[in-house]
Amino acid sequence: MEIVGRVTHYYDSARLAVIKVERDGFKIGDTIVIEGKTSEVEQVVKFMQLDGDQKPHEVARAGETVRVRVDDRGVREGDVIFKKG
Repeated sequence: MEIVGRVTHYYDSARLAVIKVERDGFKIGDTIVIEGKTSEVEQVVKFMQLDGDQKPHEVARAGETVRVRVDDRGVREGDVIFKKG
């Protein structure tokens, strides 16, 4: 698996991870893995928006910053994102 992005911020109450996308590669329906020193979360991307925009976003592209809803509260700033499969 190759790194496709990094968590730059995490909103615990909303369970939203802000991800700086480094490589093209994930979209709604894809499985991502979020790994860090204290976390390892695997989940299907069900909700995504461009950071600063309220509209749904389908595909995360290199250079974009997106918000993704996560199921696990263990996500931290600095965690890396991998696309599974």
